[in-house]
Amino acid sequence: MYIVLSGARKNLGDFLITERCKALLGRYRPNEKLVQFDAAEALDAHLDLVNKSSGIIIMGGPGYRPNMYPRIYRLCDDLGKIKVPIILMGLGWKGKYDDENILQRYRFSRDSLALLKSSSEKCRFLGCRDYFTWQVLRRHGFDNVLMTGCPAWYDLESIGKGYCPPDSLNNIAFSIPAQSEYSRQAIDIVRMLREKWPESTVTAFFHHGFSTKGQKRKADFFRNQREMKDALEKIGVACEDLSGSLEGIDRYREFDIHIGYRVHAHIYFLSRRRTSILVYEDGRGAGVDDALRIPGLRGWKVQCESAPQSIMDRIRGRTVSYRNFTINKKIPDELNNLLEREVSHGFASFSGIGEVLDGYLELMARFIDSI
Repeated sequence: MYIVLSGARKNLGDFLITERCKALLGRYRPNEKLVQFDAAEALDAHLDLVNKSSGIIIMGGPGYRPNMYPRIYRLCDDLGKIKVPIILMGLGWKGKYDDENILQRYRFSRDSLALLKSSSEKCRFLGCRDYFTWQVLRRHGFDNVLMTGCPAWYDLESIGKGYCPPDSLNNIAFSIPAQSEYSRQAIDIVRMLREKWPESTVTAFFHHGFSTKGQKRKADFFRNQREMKDALEKIGVACEDLSGSLEGIDRYREFDIHIGYRVHAHIYFLSRRRTSILVYEDGRGAGVDDALRIPGLRGWKVQCESAPQSIMDRIRGRTVSYRNFTINKKIPDELNNLLEREVSHGFASFSGIGEVLDGYLELMARFIDSI
């Protein structure tokens, strides 16, 4: 028996991670019972059950955060009360940008480091979902890190199958950004798609939905989502809510291609050997495409600017500079150029995605076999 911790509450992507984690465990640990708890729930009241299990499996998601314990994963007040291994299965970092300076400065809290140390000592591997995360963990002194990919990469029905390029772009699924600073960029992308690809129908999908449903702390987030919905509907784009469960994800099967911001819409298409182009909101999306070796677009741009100089800096001839990150207003044009390139070459950049995913599945199987 394993205790499995899930972050699935509202976001469609979290439900996909949970479902595919459990499918992988069912395939490679078929005789094990899985007892599921919410990752945000304290386990103090369940310690007897926990300590009778073979371990706690934290299932995917951007869990390697500076405050991962106890902010993201409550576990219990005293980690020493948990006698079984805490297994970290395909988690990722949550860096703002895939920038070397940000990677170097990424730090865990003392409590989070205690969790990581406990897991590293009791488990053969710390599982992670991209090489940026691998780099962060290695820099913190953890040598037993295995890059397994995100559990959601693996649609078991598609294993061994090759890539299927789209016959047309008649139906485009567009996923909406979560971060409000990309709202205008997203609407500009949809306008471009309708102008440059007039034969296409674009449908917008919201993985978090439009309503707080009791999540008062996210009122601003959902207000922005509703404002995006209103803006898109005004230009004739249908909007759909996929939040709250995994029931709506099959809707994506009706589309020729995914374009947009949601990492797990991107992953869902790729896992089924279909085409997806991701616009990165942060380092998570960049990490996926870096690992899978496919093209994508950073929603931001980087500018090196000179900082104000002190008198001594001027005397010594020293120039102080810093990197400034801003929203890339040229993304619609860059995306159109990428689409034209891929269409004219039969989406050759994606042709090996099936083999790449199958190769990473072997690492995921190795990870599960080690627990």
